[in-house]
Order: sequence, then C-alpha cells, then structure tokens
Amino acid sequence: MKQMYKVFINEKEVRFLTDRAPLPNDGKMLNKNLHPHELVHFIRTEHTGNTRKFYIASENPIKHFEQFLDAFQLIRAAGGIVRLNSEDGNILMIHRLGKWDLPKGKIDPGELQESAAIREVCEECGIPDLKIIRKITNSFHMYELKGKWVIKMTYWYLMLSNYTGKLVPQTSEGITEVNWVPATEVYFLLPDTYTSISDLLLNEVLHR
Repeated sequence: MKQMYKVFINEKEVRFLTDRAPLPNDGKMLNKNLHPHELVHFIRTEHTGNTRKFYIASENPIKHFEQFLDAFQLIRAAGGIVRLNSEDGNILMIHRLGKWDLPKGKIDPGELQESAAIREVCEECGIPDLKIIRKITNSFHMYELKGKWVIKMTYWYLMLSNYTGKLVPQTSEGITEVNWVPATEVYFLLPDTYTSISDLLLNEVLHR
C-alpha cells in the first residue's frame, strides 16, 4: 500500500514533504509555520493563478501532516477501484453531479472499512458481485459542512467483479450513469473528474 501525505482543497493539492530531499519546482512552497486554518484560508482566497500544487517541507512531514488533520473534523469514507474480471480489466466508474467519479461513501458507526467499501459500491452501482483484492491507499480532501471545513478520509480498495449484468445508478445520490470504462479510455475522463480522483486514477490505473 502506497501512502502519500497530501490533502486536496478546492481542487488544489497540498503535499507534505521532507526538507532533506530535493524539493519540486512545479508548484508553490508554503511556510511550514502556517496554522492549518491559515493554510486553508490561503488556498481558498489567494490569487494563485494556474498554480495547482503547493508544498510544505519540514523535518518530520508525517507528524506535520497528522497535526494538520487534527485541526479539523475528520469524516471517514470507503470506496473502490473495481476491475472487471482481472486486475487489468475495465474500471467501474460513475457519473455524479456532472463529474466522473469512483464509487465511495461514508462509513456507518461501528462498520468495518472493508464492509463499508463493498456496501457503498453495491448501493451506488447496483452491482452484486464484489471481492476485495487489497488495500490501495487513503485519500484526503476538504469541503465545507455547515459553515466549517472538514476533511474526508477515504479508504480505497482494489476490487474485482465478474458481473456483466445491468448496472443501476443510485439516483438518490445524484448518480446518473454507471459504466465499465476501458483503462485506455480513463485518461480522457480526467478533465471531467475531481482532482483527488484524477490523482488516484493516475497513480493506480494509468501509471501502474
């Protein structure tokens, strides 16, 4: 399982890095002493032009990242990258609220992460046959809930299915389409998905 220490805010990525390695030059470096709420305010309000990536370098990026998470309410969710028949098969994708997305949803109180992932995929896609192969990673993205910024932490799993029957979108959740998408076509959907989902697909599907 690969884990990157990053969070997505307003479709922009903030990554926590060690200051003992060469730093990337494809984004903007941020002051490591920024309070988490100040950081979010900066990302939301600063006129950053086309800058999409921001970096915070510190001696202990894992600790820095955990301190950032601790400053906000954490909501846990689970979902899956579902492949048809094999680990190189088509990808199960949904179209929700005008964006291509992967099936996922909140974990119920007392529910296991793996059980929640399977339940959410089944509910959102109308697919009865799922098997978890392995844990992939966790992702973190922020959004406003009742006037406060929260972080959704999503546990992602690789799943397999042999189901070739009719897929049924969960319209009550704003889902209008469910499709098996060939891996070679996933790249063309990236401009019409969320940055956090695009990042996941790039790392786990297109650059495997």
